[in-house]
Amino acid sequence: MDDVLLPHNIDVMHTEKNIGEALFGTIMDISDKTKDNFKARVDQAMLCNRPKLGMKPPIGGKSELRQAADGFAYRVRSFGAYDVNGYCFHTTRHEQSRPNRRITNSGVFTQGLNGLEYYGRIEEIYELNFYGCKPLNPDIFKCHWFDPQVVRRTPDLGLVEIQQSSILPGDDVYIVAQQATQVYYLSCPCQTDDNLKGWDVVYKVPPHGKVHVPNNEDYNIDPNTYDGEFFSKR
Repeated sequence: MDDVLLPHNIDVMHTEKNIGEALFGTIMDISDKTKDNFKARVDQAMLCNRPKLGMKPPIGGKSELRQAADGFAYRVRSFGAYDVNGYCFHTTRHEQSRPNRRITNSGVFTQGLNGLEYYGRIEEIYELNFYGCKPLNPDIFKCHWFDPQVVRRTPDLGLVEIQQSSILPGDDVYIVAQQATQVYYLSCPCQTDDNLKGWDVVYKVPPHGKVHVPNNEDYNIDPNTYDGEFFSKR
């Protein structure tokens, strides 16, 4: 206490209480009270010379799952732009800060496990930092998802339309960055038609360096023999 400049500012009673609870919770291995976790073992390896207490790699080849189960730090890094899968994604906030931009890169698409296709816009990009003996820093997208049940499809034309005002119910709004495919939305020009108002056509963006190679049928179509349909929105 002699080295403390303001010893009277220390609440001895609560300090002793907190230390006592921490020791008791750790010794008795109480799940929500113990301080013996991955982060503590990593810190002691750097600060203490006690190799027997060092964290050992998990047995069974599932170290990433065990590491993820322990959770991640509350402080995360955030980004306005992110490159992955051959795309450059932007958050909607990043795009709103650039009113004179010439591109829109916030549209995102992912395939769900239930067979549904999910379309949305990226709101935030985070890098998580999981506790553990080796780096585990996945990047995730927080998205505004449109309701996949409120989608119009024209299979013969490959046309997909989403309703701008629809919202996916629930709190499942995150995906891993590697699950994302880039799309952009084009509003129908005729907004006076009730059948078109509020709907956007979805266009999937090819990754950089993987542009679709046109074939002869893309340019030489005989309308007298062509079995498909010609489509035009008005």
